[in-house]
Amino acid sequence: LAKFSVGKFVENFHDPKQHGECMEGFMTISEQGLPHLDGRWCGTASGYTIYYSETRSVNVTLRLDKLPQASSSVSNGFEFRLIYKFLRHSDAKLR
Repeated sequence: LAKFSVGKFVENFHDPKQHGECMEGFMTISEQGLPHLDGRWCGTASGYTIYYSETRSVNVTLRLDKLPQASSSVSNGFEFRLIYKFLRHSDAKLR
């Protein structure tokens, strides 16, 4: 199975030098009532990528521009996994 990573956040995406970071695709995150961030999640990263939000609505958009090359023993495929957790305000201990 081919792998597509959305590991690190690339700021100022409209800068041509940064566009090379996201050649296969990217993920964006927007939140209701907050300004739009000019950046995208793409490339590889080590460990878990964690995103915290305190808004009532989070919109995640995944864009795949080209299917990554699969290994020779496996036909092309795509897998996407997103793990999320909702906490009660009283249980959130981030701040």
